[in-house]
Amino acid sequence: MYICTFCHLIILVFPFIYSNYIGVAGAEALASYFIERPNNGIEVMKLSHNQIADEGFEAMAEALVSNKSLKELTLKNNRAKERGLLAIGRALNQNNSLQLLTLLGNDFNDTSGKLFGELGRDRLPFTNLALDVQIYVVDDVHMVAELKV
Repeated sequence: MYICTFCHLIILVFPFIYSNYIGVAGAEALASYFIERPNNGIEVMKLSHNQIADEGFEAMAEALVSNKSLKELTLKNNRAKERGLLAIGRALNQNNSLQLLTLLGNDFNDTSGKLFGELGRDRLPFTNLALDVQIYVVDDVHMVAELKV
């Protein structure tokens, strides 16, 4: 209960938690808060550069399924790979409140790239959800990709 109370205070006062390296445990605590309070009124959560990785993405994905108020979620540069990105992508099929999802700087591969590419093809034209990654079509396959130099 202490963690949730702490999360509640942090979120209400300062929902932009950049570069604090909250890690998996911090992401799980925040996700727990959102799951326990699906209509909490919090509309923006920015969690860039926090090293929450796949496990943290999976926790946040679980929160997205039940959350009704979050409109903007920033998860860029968090060392997520296929497992975490797929969890977020699947959760978006059950979430209608999110309008902006920021994922740059995570490790998209063919599988996660295709999932988000199909999401962009099938869902984005019909909702307000915007992604910060570019959707490409190659040989009639929709794919999300980042150009890395």
